Amino acid sequence: MKTRNLSIAVLVASLLTAVILSFVLRPVSQVTASYRAAILCEELVKNGGFETLYSDWTIPTTAFPADYSTAEAHSGVQSMRLGIPPGYFDGYAYSSIYQDVTIPSSASSATLSFWYKPYTQDSSGWDRQQVFLYDTSWVLQDRILSVLSNSRTWTQHTFDVSSYAGETLRLYFSVYNNPYRYYGRTWMYVDDVSLQWCGEVTPTPTHTPTPTATPTPISTPHTELAFSPSYQTVFTYTGALSFTTDVVITDVSDLGAFEFDVVYDPDVVRVARIQLRDFLGRTGRTVESGYDSTLERDGRYSFWAYSSCPADPGRPGPTGKGVLATTFLSPIAPGETDLAFQNARLFDTGGRTISFDSTDGYIVVEECFGDFNGDGVVDIVDVMTIAGLWGCESGVDACYDSDYDFNDNGEIDVGDIMQVVDAWGPCEAEASALLQAAKAAPSANVEVKIEPEESTVDVGKPFSVTVVITDVTDLGGFQFDLKYDPALLQVNTVTLGDFLGSTGRTAYLALFDNEGSKTVVGYTLRDGRGPDGHGVLANIVLTAQKVGEGSLQLENVKVADTELPPTGQIPTAQGAEVMVSGVSVYLPLIAKE
Repeated sequence: MKTRNLSIAVLVASLLTAVILSFVLRPVSQVTASYRAAILCEELVKNGGFETLYSDWTIPTTAFPADYSTAEAHSGVQSMRLGIPPGYFDGYAYSSIYQDVTIPSSASSATLSFWYKPYTQDSSGWDRQQVFLYDTSWVLQDRILSVLSNSRTWTQHTFDVSSYAGETLRLYFSVYNNPYRYYGRTWMYVDDVSLQWCGEVTPTPTHTPTPTATPTPISTPHTELAFSPSYQTVFTYTGALSFTTDVVITDVSDLGAFEFDVVYDPDVVRVARIQLRDFLGRTGRTVESGYDSTLERDGRYSFWAYSSCPADPGRPGPTGKGVLATTFLSPIAPGETDLAFQNARLFDTGGRTISFDSTDGYIVVEECFGDFNGDGVVDIVDVMTIAGLWGCESGVDACYDSDYDFNDNGEIDVGDIMQVVDAWGPCEAEASALLQAAKAAPSANVEVKIEPEESTVDVGKPFSVTVVITDVTDLGGFQFDLKYDPALLQVNTVTLGDFLGSTGRTAYLALFDNEGSKTVVGYTLRDGRGPDGHGVLANIVLTAQKVGEGSLQLENVKVADTELPPTGQIPTAQGAEVMVSGVSVYLPLIAKE
């Protein structure tokens, strides 16, 4: 008995020793894991695979907007199509998407990656497939990709964005198609966009109480049919593509078929065509559609589509939200019109009617002659667009386009160009900042400034300043607004400097007077490149009106090259200070006797 008790004591002691040693000898990494700094990696891009329709990405309304597509996919079933694929009318367009992401300041690394599949038929070399980084004010931060490729293969591109830790970036994907239709179209597909950051974090152990279950209120979604955008202002500018509006559906379940009429004012807009979108067939059902245009002259079109699946009769239709169809319209004349649904009906795959509400659209057409790129303002890019076609004759030159021959004399000449110059200025009070940023990325290199930076002048006496440009390449034209206090200063003359025409191109000057400002436009004609480097753009003579201090400011500065179509840039600008003193009077000295 004594021996047995001793054996039990030894066994208990051995077990206790084993337990204690198991904790003492436990690896340090396991014991202190919850208190040691850990590496955290996190994905910042939402819906980077584009599998969820119309979620997280912004798609600007342009002449040919980007869109979700099932035609190509690197993974999953969808990607984003940018540009103009075959089967669509070629012409000027930016197809763009963007999403804002904030990289935490604690990030030790951050990498942007994406897959793209490019196509092009362009023979001019002017189209572009591009990816840029902007800040939220549309100031360009980095050019990630700018190519014209027809590789037709999925290619991954990665870029280190660690230096942007603590900042918010706008990821901008775009395809540019030039306005000259005979050169061919460009497009690409983008998929699996990712921006992943990694950094050290120190977790703090906390007690997490067991959550108390609360009942979730049940809401019954109601199907909506609407136009997107619901309101548009477009311009009757020459040479532009049609604009588009989508018929969108939300909160639908098991959609099997739809039909609707749209009524509009045919004196304001014209329907070019209707395109079925892929929402109805997203579940794999076969889709048939039809379009009745017999009443288009009266301002009405009818569209219908239905789906079927004989091999799998029980296969459901799509659920959720998406685009049913896209309507391509052209502006006819200034005016306003509704886009009104009539005779609209929705059905599920069993043929049962789906109840819904509908919201009509509204379009305003405004006159904007000369706004070739459709950004809501006639500026140096538009002037250089038609200047690049100068001398093109009908029946002689392939570059001739009757859309730019405003005086109908069979040649694009100075008379046509001057009509565009005369139309200078914004088409509306607030032109789209988004489109302006997309089409004219700010340049960190080119600078336009006034010299000298400081002037001291006398009342009533003329003085001169020059506007100079530095680090420019292939200058074809420029514009700037000279702002000043008209009570203090008066502008006498503005003349062109010798830099713009220094390569042999013929240079022209146009001036527009405004209250307290003068718009100065210089542009060139003829073949050959424009000048590189630095030089004088304009010579300005002013007169001081009274004693005081003021400034000469440069605003709305833009330059364009001689390419066809031209590329616009927004240089940095620097003004000058002016101090006006009274006239000095010198009295003779008289010696005192």
